[in-house]
Amino acid sequence: MASIEKRKRKDGTIVYDVRIKVKREGLSFHRESKTFSSKQIAQNWAKKREKEIEEQLALEGGVSKKMTWGDAAKHHLEFLESQDKLKRTKRTTIEFLLKRPFANLRLSEIKSKDILKHIRDRITVDKAKPQTVNNDLAYIGSVMRHAAAILDERVDLNELQIAKEQAWANGLVCKPDRRERRLKKIEEAALLDYFSNYKKQEWMVDIIKFALASARRQSEITRLRWDDLNEEDNTILVRDLKHPKLRGYSKEAKLTHEAMEIIKRQPKDSEFIFPYNPKTVGSYFTRACKILEIEGLRFHDLRHEATSRLFEAGYSIIEVQMFTLHESWNVLSRYTHLKPKDVKLR
Repeated sequence: MASIEKRKRKDGTIVYDVRIKVKREGLSFHRESKTFSSKQIAQNWAKKREKEIEEQLALEGGVSKKMTWGDAAKHHLEFLESQDKLKRTKRTTIEFLLKRPFANLRLSEIKSKDILKHIRDRITVDKAKPQTVNNDLAYIGSVMRHAAAILDERVDLNELQIAKEQAWANGLVCKPDRRERRLKKIEEAALLDYFSNYKKQEWMVDIIKFALASARRQSEITRLRWDDLNEEDNTILVRDLKHPKLRGYSKEAKLTHEAMEIIKRQPKDSEFIFPYNPKTVGSYFTRACKILEIEGLRFHDLRHEATSRLFEAGYSIIEVQMFTLHESWNVLSRYTHLKPKDVKLR
């Protein structure tokens, strides 16, 4: 449980760092460290602390009544990482919350007023939008539920529910706005012209064209494999699709003629059709938009544009779903942009 490491300071003196890490279910939930000038003193302190912690856990049934929200949050992140269920947005938000005063509150003492105070501070001090604060509330709750279910901590989830109801009732939180950004023809032409004249990034031309022809996300595009392409059926297996519950979810997608033509002209010098880093794709796209003064456009908006174009080409919701692989028809319905006047009487 304890480890001692010898270390030399800048002034040449030797010290001994003691690190104590207590694990539960194979995951750490308590850590502390201290530095000593003598190895013997360090060993004595480590033995004493180990004994104290063991006695405390025995008396409390393995539950630390002094555990803070921050302690539980760190365990939650480690737990999700071990289960391969940790998403980037969740990690980023929780790591941000760990730096806030709320993280120092003891789990057993958290009340609805504490949660609401955090929300109001985020809005008034940080000028955070209600959509952003709603993410805070969601992850504060997920950590509290994890502490109650996995760590057997004393957590009053009723206080969490009260805070949620009050936050929604008072308009402190809300759902994210639906993005309706359409790509303008002049913007599309400007982007393609920009990358066409930039030799080191010329490959971005086909990436953008393919995104608009296939409705694929940037990460999906860079994962497409030659082995998964079926030229006869104009289909391709899309691996690791975004899914709210499943990991490693893959599904076959239909390709438009334009998308297939773009694929066929790619060099076969890699197992991947578009062997590029998705972060690089996003970075280059964002930089180009800034240089060209194209405001409010993200690479993901190309998926929205492609989906809208499929509907405008006359495909039905069922058919469009074969291209885009959206799980819900409700989500797809917002891309149709149909108006009553557009409906043709039969």
